[in-house]
Amino acid sequence: MSDETRFLAQDFEATDCTKKMLLVNKQGNELSVFVTDSSEASAGIVDVTTRSNPWRTEKVTGSIQLPAYAVVILSEA
Repeated sequence: MSDETRFLAQDFEATDCTKKMLLVNKQGNELSVFVTDSSEASAGIVDVTTRSNPWRTEKVTGSIQLPAYAVVILSEA
């Protein structure tokens, strides 16, 4: 299975000029994704366990575990 069918990654610049990255896990199992230059990054994560609750925030150091069907926004700190 190719990476394109497993997950999506898209860089963008927010309206406040901060750099962000959208990550989407398209699979029903967890993925580990290596992120370069992430020493000062945080991740806002929404997945199947979030339900109607707010996203959870985690610090990112080198790699991130994407839960099944997760949507993640990586942000510079």
